[in-house]
Amino acid sequence: MRTFPSTVDVAIVGSGPCGAAYARILSETRPHLRLATFEAGPLLADPPGVHVKNIADPAARERAQRRSEGPGGPGRGRPGTFLLGG
Repeated sequence: MRTFPSTVDVAIVGSGPCGAAYARILSETRPHLRLATFEAGPLLADPPGVHVKNIADPAARERAQRRSEGPGGPGRGRPGTFLLGG
C-alpha cells in the first residue's frame, strides 16, 4: 500500500500542459519539495486523459473544449490559468 504525505509544499491544481510543465520544473529544480497535482475540473473524455483534440465527434469535441475552459475561461473576464503565491 502506498502512503502519501499529510502535507505538501506545493499543490498544483490541473495536470494539463501548464500544470504538468510547472510540476516538472519544480521537481527538477527543487527535488526535495513535496509536490501534489490535483484535477479539479470536469471529466472531459472517456477514458480520462484523452486530449480534447482527439474526440472524433465535432459536437462532443466542442462541448469538451468549452468545459475545459472552466468558470474563468475566455470571454468570462477571468483567466483560466493562474498561479497563487504564498
